[in-house]
Order: sequence, then structure tokens, then C-alpha cells
Amino acid sequence: MPMEPNFKKRPKNTQEILQRINEIQYRSIPKSVLIGVAFTIGLLIGILIGGGGVYLHLKFNNDRSLIEQNN
Repeated sequence: MPMEPNFKKRPKNTQEILQRINEIQYRSIPKSVLIGVAFTIGLLIGILIGGGGVYLHLKFNNDRSLIEQNN
């Protein structure tokens, strides 16, 4: 994070800096962020499972057609 250009907005001492760090450290995560992350993870899992299903379906059908051609 860059230094605040306006010196009047900068922390006045190290105690103020530590206080600001503590406030950031213990701030709760908004529910909207958690919902967004959960949705994204669910979507990725769905894509992986769906992609795996499509792959297995195509592979199975391809293998079956090869067997039928050889018989």
C-alpha cells in the first residue's frame, strides 16, 4: 500500500498504526463476499464434475463403437 499523499491523513504515531492494524485484523468478512466465494467454488466444482462426466460419456461411447466395429 502506498503512503498517503496527504500528510494530514497519515497516522500520527506508531500507536495509531497499531490500532489501525488491529481494526483491519479483526474486521468481519461481509456475507456478500462469503456468498460470492461459495458460489464461485460451487460453480468450479460443478464445471469439473460436469466436464468429467462429459469426458467419461464420450470415452465410453468411443470405446463401445470401436468394440462394435471390431466384431
